[in-house]
Amino acid sequence: MHRLAGDLRTDTVRVSGKTGTFLHLRHDIGVVEAASGHRVAMAALTRCDRRAALAPDIDWAIATAARQAFTVLRGR
Repeated sequence: MHRLAGDLRTDTVRVSGKTGTFLHLRHDIGVVEAASGHRVAMAALTRCDRRAALAPDIDWAIATAARQAFTVLRGR
């Protein structure tokens, strides 16, 4: 699943984008769109000292940051 969408799972929000992982790097970019028409483009670039398979907490941090950013940027 797309990491940006991890904490934005609802019937009224759609996430389109691309996720990439290489060793210690995670790069996510996408557009989050609400049924109301609000759209927000976002990107998350992370680096960790653990390999990608060993850092699900980083995936969750990306998802949480995406939800918080979308909430603030759409004015709610």
